[in-house]
Amino acid sequence: MHISTKLSHLKNNPYQVFFSLDLWLLAIWGFLLLGVVSRLFVYLDCQNLWLDEAFLAKSIYHTPWGQILGKPLEWDQATPLGFLLITKGLGEMFGHGEMVLRFLPFCASVALLFVFWAITKELLTPKWQLVAMMIFVGSKTLVYYAAEFKQYEIEALCSAILLLAFIRGASFLRFLLLSAVVVLFSYGGVFLICGLGAGYIYRHRQNLPHFIKHNVLAALSFSVYFALLYFYYIAPQAVPGFKQWWGALAGFPPINPIELVRWLSAQFLPAIRDFALGGNIRALWLFVLLTLLGVLYIARIQRALVAGLVCFVAIYWLAGFMKLYGFAVPYNILGARLALFWQPLFVLCAACGIAWLYEKLAKSRLGGGRKYLSLCSDITLHR
Repeated sequence: MHISTKLSHLKNNPYQVFFSLDLWLLAIWGFLLLGVVSRLFVYLDCQNLWLDEAFLAKSIYHTPWGQILGKPLEWDQATPLGFLLITKGLGEMFGHGEMVLRFLPFCASVALLFVFWAITKELLTPKWQLVAMMIFVGSKTLVYYAAEFKQYEIEALCSAILLLAFIRGASFLRFLLLSAVVVLFSYGGVFLICGLGAGYIYRHRQNLPHFIKHNVLAALSFSVYFALLYFYYIAPQAVPGFKQWWGALAGFPPINPIELVRWLSAQFLPAIRDFALGGNIRALWLFVLLTLLGVLYIARIQRALVAGLVCFVAIYWLAGFMKLYGFAVPYNILGARLALFWQPLFVLCAACGIAWLYEKLAKSRLGGGRKYLSLCSDITLHR
């Protein structure tokens, strides 16, 4: 369309200025830039290593290459094998300074922004993509761990990559190959792999025997691969100190239903309040409600994804009840680190919940004005 024709069209339809596709995309790119700059600023600030970071750095660089497998790290430290190998290699090539140590988490934090946007584009229109990016970029925990010498930002990236592969309909074989890489960089990723694996079963439920026949060998191969990784690297690092530490901080959920409800309100939710925009506990309760509504929204588009997420949550909680994996604890911003890997899912569901709620309000009589605006927006976006 010629420029003069566009200007004439905008003059006759002024509302289009506020609902044009280009404007939404421009705003999204603006928040992406803000996210990159904020993470770069934290990374370049280059604070001295705090105690836990220093212990991890010393234990990695004091462990000879030949003693990495089958032996726990020193000072009650644990980190995924891939993170250890790359960090150790970077240190030997470029030195052991703070910027070298934190380079991998920083790169993961930047990549995470773009992977998460790719996820939102599969489920949401540009205006709701913008909402999701606003929440995601504003996460205090993601910004903090962008320059923390720990693997938690990488775990969040791994979760986002798995989620994107599933939503885009990657074959189960490709998903398993991707999962084989993920378990090298993320402890929590195995829960999401199992959950989304159940989602694949749900997706192919109409022809389940055929699906099992063509993928059973790949699933068994991945199981053997993960078992070797677990028994030769992960299990030796699970020293008693970890269970005692997280148990003392109420990092494991109680089995008693009444105590569990109290634990959720007093321990778990306050610990992850920084997942929500602003880090306010009241805002978190709102985001929890929006997350539940978002599950309903996603169920209309991808029921297999909802089935996978439900299985993921069930397996994740089961591991907590069995005291195999610690949960977040109300310990300032540091308390949410073990749960950081599922923040992309939390924000995605919350953004979908906002979209669902908006649609319901737009259709009601009380939301008549919003209905008009939504209609104008939809007309413009689909031109």
